[in-house]
Amino acid sequence: MDIQQFRFEDIEVDAATRQVTRAGQAVRIEPKVFDALVLLLRHRHRVVTKQELLAVVWHRMIVTDGVIARTVMKVRQAVEVAGRRSAVKTIHSIGYRFVAEVEEGPARAVDRGAEAASAAAGAAGVARVAVLPFANDTGELANAWIDLGLMSTTVDELTRLLGPAAVVPVAHLLAVATAFDAEPALEALAGQLAPALGPVEVVRAAVSRAAGGVLTLGFAAHGPTLGTLCGSVAGADPVRLSQQLAQRIAARVCAGRSCDDRFAAQAHARALKALDEQRWARAEALLRVAMDQRPHDPQLQLDHAHCLVGQRDPRALGLLETALRDARQDRHAARELRALHLLAACRHARGELTEAERLFGEGLRQAESTGDAAAELQLLLASAETLTCLDKPAVATWLLDRAAALATQLQHPSAMAHLSDVRGRIALYRAEAPYALQSFEEAARFSEQHGLSAGAAYSLTHVGHCLRDLGRTADAAGWYRRAFDHAVRSGDPWACGLTGVCAVRFASEPLADPDPCDAMLERMRRGAALPAAIDLAEAWILACSGRLQQSAEMLDRAQHGPIRSPSLGYHVAVLQVRVLVQLGLLAPALELSNALRARAAGRLQRAIRGSSLHLRALVAAAEGELRSALALLHDSLREQLPSMARCDALFDAVWLHLQLGERDEARELLASIEPFMQAAVASGYAPALAVQARWQAATGEADGLPSLLELAAPRHRPALQPA
Repeated sequence: MDIQQFRFEDIEVDAATRQVTRAGQAVRIEPKVFDALVLLLRHRHRVVTKQELLAVVWHRMIVTDGVIARTVMKVRQAVEVAGRRSAVKTIHSIGYRFVAEVEEGPARAVDRGAEAASAAAGAAGVARVAVLPFANDTGELANAWIDLGLMSTTVDELTRLLGPAAVVPVAHLLAVATAFDAEPALEALAGQLAPALGPVEVVRAAVSRAAGGVLTLGFAAHGPTLGTLCGSVAGADPVRLSQQLAQRIAARVCAGRSCDDRFAAQAHARALKALDEQRWARAEALLRVAMDQRPHDPQLQLDHAHCLVGQRDPRALGLLETALRDARQDRHAARELRALHLLAACRHARGELTEAERLFGEGLRQAESTGDAAAELQLLLASAETLTCLDKPAVATWLLDRAAALATQLQHPSAMAHLSDVRGRIALYRAEAPYALQSFEEAARFSEQHGLSAGAAYSLTHVGHCLRDLGRTADAAGWYRRAFDHAVRSGDPWACGLTGVCAVRFASEPLADPDPCDAMLERMRRGAALPAAIDLAEAWILACSGRLQQSAEMLDRAQHGPIRSPSLGYHVAVLQVRVLVQLGLLAPALELSNALRARAAGRLQRAIRGSSLHLRALVAAAEGELRSALALLHDSLREQLPSMARCDALFDAVWLHLQLGERDEARELLASIEPFMQAAVASGYAPALAVQARWQAATGEADGLPSLLELAAPRHRPALQPA
């Protein structure tokens, strides 16, 4: 394979080892920037069009002209020489041309340091997989990237499946393989590579286009573990084909390994499946098995950190910071990108949204420059979720549009579910409950179809929230129970805890029989739900049955336990204030409601501020300051977006207006939520029934007050209604 070296000024570019040096010192350059530089150098005698750059450098991505311009700008920065004109000239509306004087030469001799390192890596006698550059038999210019491009994607997939110690790095192989001009038989080539790389399993592949436009990837492999292996795979996406090839090779390698190695590889494969399904505890157990055999495998360590992030374990932050630093020291782009993604997700889970936004942005830029479409898709979705929490729905929507195109292209089911889920969150932020309901139902359907139980549980819970915001409380109860069933099947303590709390809290309206709630509480315990969530659910049941002191004690235990979810901590504090007001402990109730307002941030900022004002109104009403309570309630209504919580605050405001004889004001408030009121009364929502009865009694339109109020159990009547 004749790969040339280019020299101009004091700069050398080696296309074989993918290295750029200036005066003998290595220059760090992004992969996409290097690809663009080599393309411009090889075709420096003419203009390279933007279409060529798109085809060769961004073969799988949808990118804008701005991305191309930024990449060329980085090429200029990498090779610029002080006092000289730019080496890359822009030809307006057409493309770019490399205009500096260039000397060509053969590839450098193999670096003896790298050779020694490779030999040391194979000193243990275990053969590593060496993937040769692919042959492009399609004859198409748009597929000129296939030789090194598919070689790299195959090596990346093999590294993920087998670990970095089992695969020869691309640069090491190219530095050695370029010394062979002919293409000998695989067995002979393995012998020629062995002095530099140690024992190797050699893989050679070629891509051609069959009748009908379908791509065919034919391959042959030989080595001490693989034996002789030949075959082919066909499909439309060449990168997918290279990954399928890697999976076949990895399966054959694992089959020929020792029993312990095969066991570790199988455990790792099952752990990856559990990770994709968000079954964190199962994934962690399987990863521990694999890590016993490969304690220093950085890929296993990253997967373990992923489990800890999913479980909100505080150890994840330190592990990921170390993994990111190690990946950067090793210059391993794929590991660095994954560590960035997980570190950003960890920051998001801890409520550090601004830092999460910065890390997601850095990861997106790196994914875009390396052409890793799968990683870019996941980063787009996670970044959109963070931006929604930071009150930036417009930017989040723009990112989701980009993610939608990639998800459709890659046919990634969990990404499609995540995409619909984030769209639903943005719709909730914009108070578009019907559209949010549609999005969450779509996300739940995707998750259920593909066995993603934890994802289905969260989406179904959001469906219940949307139905409640629309006043359809009776319908919502069934969705919460369905969500809880999925969460129990998933084995995820977080999903089991959060959906269990909702299933208990909104089990029925009114709660006539506590037995179903007790049964769900027992299922939460058996399902290893979060202890704080179990305490909150039990405190809710105790408060419903009038055992306020026991409820307060349970909430205090939950408040001082390890709560790592801002949402869960918020609901514990809200119920705690309500119970304290009922117990007449107004000073601590006021202090807690003020503390709740002080920690309002992100997407929940307005909701938490509105809720804290509502809670302060409860305290004021309990102190007999009805006018102050009414003013706080109106402040709460102005703060909150349309939701069930806002309607509950409105019901309390109506109650106070009627108590003060202000019927016109009460009528105006009720008229503002007429559709919700009709749906809530039809669903049997007790606060709506109680307010309707109070209105009828105050206006003389009906005399059914006592019987209607009996329907409103203590927990369901408006908070300011006398018990």
